[in-house]
Amino acid sequence: MSGAIELVELNRIDRRSDDFRFRSAGIDKAHKADLVRAIVGLGGRPLDPVMLWEMPDAGPTAKLAILDGVHSIAAYRASGWDKPIPAVIFRGDRRGALGVALSRNAKHVLPLPQIDRLNAAWRLVREPVEPRFKVAEVARLATVSARVVDKMRARWRAMREAGQEPTGDWSRDQHAAQVEHDMEEDMMSDKERAAAIDALRNEIRDLLDRRKRPDQRILRDAEAVDEAILRALGDQRFKAIASYYFGEVADEWAEDAKAVSPCGDGQDRDAGCEFATMDF
Repeated sequence: MSGAIELVELNRIDRRSDDFRFRSAGIDKAHKADLVRAIVGLGGRPLDPVMLWEMPDAGPTAKLAILDGVHSIAAYRASGWDKPIPAVIFRGDRRGALGVALSRNAKHVLPLPQIDRLNAAWRLVREPVEPRFKVAEVARLATVSARVVDKMRARWRAMREAGQEPTGDWSRDQHAAQVEHDMEEDMMSDKERAAAIDALRNEIRDLLDRRKRPDQRILRDAEAVDEAILRALGDQRFKAIASYYFGEVADEWAEDAKAVSPCGDGQDRDAGCEFATMDF
């Protein structure tokens, strides 16, 4: 990739391809609106160059895939832009294009959130490209820890050996003990799952709301409530949650959780530890 800026017609850019989109939330409407206003304010001057991919041996009229700049391109179209736009075109194989797309999106103007970066790393681990992505490459491109990538590679090997199909969502795929019937009649739709999550959230809020339960004096003690939640989750579950949402700070948080756990090291040595170490 030379880095030279070229002018590209908008109709050459394939806006339907999702191959290089790692952002689960799709187009951020507020960011797109900001860019539309910037285009208008620039008085006919274009935005910064976008990053595109041209497949090897592609012809001069072949469609170009978006590696970085989907919001800029959406803003150009929304503003009625009718001139060529500046772009840097990556001319290489699919493996290289994936690396460019992820590295640009993981830490650019609108960076990928932790959840999307984990899912992106999980995707690179599974990509059937040659040569395969190395641990250090995935960690650098997705800005996650090498320890997390090692765990993903091990999980992917186990899933292939067991003949399991990944969902692409690391929070679901990472658990070794997947219940098979979840894939059949007990599997909720995304809408049902979202509604169930909201209902459970409301139940938990009601349980901890001291205004609704004035007889529970313990609810006035925020630290005691936090400690109770940690004990209910247990060290393993808390560490899994922290690792998924906050990445490398998980180990530090898990140590703090152990400090308030009735077992300390997570071992079930007496009846008082049984619930605290339960892996939900």
